[in-house]
Amino acid sequence: MVIVLRDFKNWLASCIKMAERDDKPVKDLIDESKIETYKDHFRYINQDMPGIHHVLYNQWVEDSNYRQEICEKLGLRFTDAAIDQLSIFGGGSSFDGMKYIKTAWQMQTNKRYKEMEDNPSYKAILHNNVDALLLSDEVFGKYL
Repeated sequence: MVIVLRDFKNWLASCIKMAERDDKPVKDLIDESKIETYKDHFRYINQDMPGIHHVLYNQWVEDSNYRQEICEKLGLRFTDAAIDQLSIFGGGSSFDGMKYIKTAWQMQTNKRYKEMEDNPSYKAILHNNVDALLLSDEVFGKYL
């Protein structure tokens, strides 16, 4: 099992942006149960659990050595051949759609939170979930 973790600020920003893009209420994409699931993913991150691999999204995006290390742990052959290819799953980026289909590295996905700092939903959810933010900052603090 592979669990991909992203920092709370950027995860939340993308969820809210996706809701706005798809003209859905924010609570349809991010609610208390989803935040509890998010926090639960961090509970065992520092424990060696057979068959469970954590991938830190922020580091994955920025560090080719980390991508290679994860591939080796998973028994996969490393290649960055498609590093600039945006996934079309879900319509691409919640912020940019398909704009960066062949230049995904330009999206700066680790800085999305900066575009949402004044969003009322974003601010309210951050304020009400300081525990999730603290868990995230312990792991991702250096990326923000």
